[in-house]
Amino acid sequence: MSGTGRPAKRTAARRKDGFSLIELLVAITIIAILSALLAPALAGAKERSRRLVCMNNLREIGIASHTFAHDHDGWLWCPPISCGTMGGGSGPADYFESLSNYVKDSTVLYCPSRLMRPQWYYGPFPVHVVQPWGQLGNSFTHYAACGFLTMDDEARYIHIYEKPFYGGSSLGWTDVYPPNEIWFGLGNDSNHRADGSNALYVDGRVQWIKGPQVGPFYGTSRWISHPDFWGNSGWADADQGVPRLYYRQ
Repeated sequence: MSGTGRPAKRTAARRKDGFSLIELLVAITIIAILSALLAPALAGAKERSRRLVCMNNLREIGIASHTFAHDHDGWLWCPPISCGTMGGGSGPADYFESLSNYVKDSTVLYCPSRLMRPQWYYGPFPVHVVQPWGQLGNSFTHYAACGFLTMDDEARYIHIYEKPFYGGSSLGWTDVYPPNEIWFGLGNDSNHRADGSNALYVDGRVQWIKGPQVGPFYGTSRWISHPDFWGNSGWADADQGVPRLYYRQ
């Protein structure tokens, strides 16, 4: 009896050590379902991480702009180029080059969320390639500037913000006549699509503005004539009859 019982126990043990085909299929199905449920959450966590890096970029740009202001009678940094000026031949504007003395690494000019999406505009000029100082005109940077602001302006004024679009975007200025305000719409071309946008304010704080628009941008009753922005001849908006503030796109 003992001789016939032991083989039966070994056979039962072998059955317990393995998995049937049905059990394997059930396990694979469960893993697939869990992966599908967790994938959006993981993707969202990664995007939030990239969003934080983007916010840190703007903070560093803000520190540089305030340092610039201490050297320029309180004026925050502003693109020192005329309306419509373009860099890199017919490529994107390289107006951030004038900030190179205040920012060590040009990487802060690029949002990590936008770098993940390869895209070209105006021929060979990419949106997703980081360029060093001196070569910014060979690709698009990912932030835009508002001029002409000072360190003493109200905290509600946005100073630097994420570009709302790239393809077909204007390289000139958008006028804001006080007391009006404007907003820029966001979409698939934006750094974080229509989810929202980061903005740096005059007082140095960075805030996430939930989409699908970024703003508000306010006008100010100020007459501008400052050679550090527009060359030795200076520039003023007095000839337009109405003081206004300009926002770089």
